[in-house]
Amino acid sequence: GERCRAVLAFGGERIRSGPERQLRTTAAERADPAAWFEGRNVAALRVGVPEFEGAEHFRVAAPERPATEDVIRCLP
Repeated sequence: GERCRAVLAFGGERIRSGPERQLRTTAAERADPAAWFEGRNVAALRVGVPEFEGAEHFRVAAPERPATEDVIRCLP
């Protein structure tokens, strides 16, 4: 797959209800990547390794998808 030197990441709209609810009340909650990103994006950020996999490994928002999806782009 494509390798990225860095990524440009924008967290989607906060999930306000349900099992994936994103809380941002305390400093600890705001420091948790899961408060801002979902799924594979959280896993990649938690690893902290600068060898980002290509864009196909990240969910990318599309007009037909919900506003809560993250927008992540590879910077080669």
